[in-house]
Amino acid sequence: MASFLEQVGERIRIYRESKGYTALQVACICNVSQAHISHLENGLSMPPFSVYEDVCRVIGTTMEDILAGFKWTYTPPNQEKGEVEYADNQGVA
Repeated sequence: MASFLEQVGERIRIYRESKGYTALQVACICNVSQAHISHLENGLSMPPFSVYEDVCRVIGTTMEDILAGFKWTYTPPNQEKGEVEYADNQGVA
């Protein structure tokens, strides 16, 4: 199963392609590198939330749409790194 970041990146790629944009076009509009967009779409990096918001604005969606269907749980700080974990719903595209 794909990781959370890979699934988010795939959703962003699908929206981008449906709007007819290339990764380079989105990168130029968002003032980031094409490699940055590629890494985002392939789940290889997690940029600041503001970058996600900029990309979503350009491709005509919102982070709420991108994250729809994911269930979030919080791991208290006294446990493994205190990170936010997720559990995705099966079958959510």
